[in-house]
Amino acid sequence: LRGMWGGMVPGALLQQNFGVMKALFSDYLAVLPASDAEKTALRAASVGRLGMMAGFAFMAGPLLAATPFINGFDDASRWSLALALLSGLCLKFLPAPATAPSPTSPTAAAPPSFSLRRLPAPPIRFLMMIRLAMAVAFHIFGVIWTVSLKSRFDFGPADHGRLMSFVGLVYALSQGFAGPVLRRAGSR
Repeated sequence: LRGMWGGMVPGALLQQNFGVMKALFSDYLAVLPASDAEKTALRAASVGRLGMMAGFAFMAGPLLAATPFINGFDDASRWSLALALLSGLCLKFLPAPATAPSPTSPTAAAPPSFSLRRLPAPPIRFLMMIRLAMAVAFHIFGVIWTVSLKSRFDFGPADHGRLMSFVGLVYALSQGFAGPVLRRAGSR
């Protein structure tokens, strides 16, 4: 039980990396000296590659956890902590933006703390609360789903790893390979 609920925390924290990377790509492409059409194409390509890598990561994690290489929750926790620290170290090597934000920009003038009361409209607050509730529900569902698969279908760790790897592979293929084909077919 400790492992089930404890396993929600790293997943919940690291799930936000996809949104953060999309924002970083957007910032880097905004200062790129290129035309709007080129920026749009580069943004679409970079987000597609990011989605493909997220799919491969989603596939590799459960697949590695289902191997005899990781023996139990404590080993998995150590490996995930080491990989999280390694990814944090990689942030040190991000290139600096070409231009610094001006002192009058909204980013530079933003208050240091965040509060829902400071948001300008109730619909925005409502959407933020729904997003938070959906993220919490997603992670709680992941814990319950694992137990449900085990009790209904006698899923073991290896079966669960294979299932999640297949889901990750389909996600990666849809982002990296099927997306460009569908985009070309839609533009005809």
